Amino acid sequence: MADIYTCIETCVQYALQNELCMPEDEHYVRNGLLALFKLDAPEQTAEIKIPQSISEIYEHMANYAAENGLLEINTPVYREIFDNQIGDRMLMPPSQVISLFNEYYKKLGPEAATDWFYALCRHSNYIRTAEIARNIVYKAPCQYGEAEITINLTKPEKDPQEIARQAAAKQLEYPKCQLCIENVGYAGRINHPPRRLLRAIPITLNNEDWYFQYSPYVYFNEHCIAFSKKHTPMEISRATYERLLDFLDLFPHYFIGSNAGLPIAGGSILSHLHFQGGRYQLPMMKAENLRTFNSIDERVSLSQLKWPMPALRLKGKNRDAIISYAEKITLAWEKYSEPSLGILAKTDAPHNTITPIARLDDSGNYILDLVPRNNRTDEQFPLGIFHPHPCRHHIKRENIGLIEVMGLFILPGRLKGELAELAKYMRGEPYDGNQADKHIPWAQAFKDGYKNSPPGEAEARIRRELAQLCMQLLSDAAVYKDTPQGHAGLEKFLFSCELANK
Repeated sequence: MADIYTCIETCVQYALQNELCMPEDEHYVRNGLLALFKLDAPEQTAEIKIPQSISEIYEHMANYAAENGLLEINTPVYREIFDNQIGDRMLMPPSQVISLFNEYYKKLGPEAATDWFYALCRHSNYIRTAEIARNIVYKAPCQYGEAEITINLTKPEKDPQEIARQAAAKQLEYPKCQLCIENVGYAGRINHPPRRLLRAIPITLNNEDWYFQYSPYVYFNEHCIAFSKKHTPMEISRATYERLLDFLDLFPHYFIGSNAGLPIAGGSILSHLHFQGGRYQLPMMKAENLRTFNSIDERVSLSQLKWPMPALRLKGKNRDAIISYAEKITLAWEKYSEPSLGILAKTDAPHNTITPIARLDDSGNYILDLVPRNNRTDEQFPLGIFHPHPCRHHIKRENIGLIEVMGLFILPGRLKGELAELAKYMRGEPYDGNQADKHIPWAQAFKDGYKNSPPGEAEARIRRELAQLCMQLLSDAAVYKDTPQGHAGLEKFLFSCELANK
């Protein structure tokens, strides 16, 4: 293990090389790190080798902190809080990041600006590259093209000491949520993650103050978040579409989308208005047109995608026409009921909403995909009628949000061990029933032929079948299924509400 002085000097040189700070900041950065470790002066070190990633050096430094009483408790939560303190002493302040981003944007364009900002967030370890690398990530063919699977291993299980402290911790309302701008520079605590390394760029969407940042646990390339300055709930309205297309005008190389604004049909954070996007083509974006409808506006084409959920695609160069068409569909859907298909717009609360995703194509057309959603529950499906069905909860019981709608499935980390045990079962080997038994009813349909099979074959089959199962999760959540009955239902909605011409 490198000594602490070598670690500190490595951090200084790493920060300079990766432009986390300016050359004039060298002594400031070094002295800040010395102070953090309660050291009075640097010492002569061996030749410094600057690593590709700083996370291993942080690991050494956190170990030193634990051994010398600088960590409150040596657990993952407190180590993350501490390594944020290390990084904070290496990273330029928000005002300088904003200034440089705007300079890149003005002189070199939006791609150059986001390239620089994304690299900064990776090099600073705000984007947790080492943790993300632990995820199990793969693509698998399915009837809709490809499904993308991520078994999320970025967050380790909490230590019992952490759980106890979290239960006893004072519940604060600062920051109000993990998306509020007040998170910038926040030290963190047992029940709120550190955000010392968070940098957010002010942007304007629909004449409102918003911010642009990257996700610390990116699920795809340049996974970004746009969020309102105001702590205000999620909504889907004309203003949503104005904001989404404004974002595309600012960053035409990104897609951007919104979770629906209602529980069950929405994502995990509905208390703060925000969008997610990135520089990536998710499976739904590559979906073929199933059929084209006669548009009520000649400036906009209207089609339905070949997808497990009913996805309507609006396409055209006229942004006002796209926005107005999307607004018409939204307002009509919010009031629409089809009891024969279990669709009720309202009971004691509204149920219909929409998941929208926007991007530009190579010809400069705006593409806006709209997925009708419904969050109603009943006795049979208390978690949601249009929600992963109980028979599939062994894989996922969480909401189907924006990212899943587009064909990227974020699955719980427990599946790594559980599916490994299921593979043993398929090979006829001793296995842990506590982990595998919940999956065996699902595996009955494809387990044959793998007894005593070579290592890897059962695992590969499970991966393929898991992709198919994930598409069934989308079908569960679909208000109109990819069936003749479902196609007829969507058609009835469009024609009866005069959203398409016969």
